[in-house]
Amino acid sequence: MRRLILLLLLAAGASACGLTFRRSYSLVDLNAEVARRFPMERRRSVLFVRLANPVVTLPGGDRIGLSLDLEAGAAVTAWRGRAAVEGTLEYRATDGDSTSTIRW
Repeated sequence: MRRLILLLLLAAGASACGLTFRRSYSLVDLNAEVARRFPMERRRSVLFVRLANPVVTLPGGDRIGLSLDLEAGAAVTAWRGRAAVEGTLEYRATDGDSTSTIRW
């Protein structure tokens, strides 16, 4: 995911200099890239969150989605479920400055 964001920022900088850059990703490529970074687990004291099995979706138009298995808990209790987010990616270039905005 960091690589994708880095590529977006590089593209924004190149367009500010008058250069043209285009990169396309298939849904299979996106899912493979995201899956490489999972499972992911974070712990703070007795609390934990574990994320696994991500699936990137392209529901249509300019929308992108991500769903994944989620487990969260504290010392002796854990909750399991599936979480999903959906949003749009937006690119804006204004007055020679390049700004990349990811809006969820």
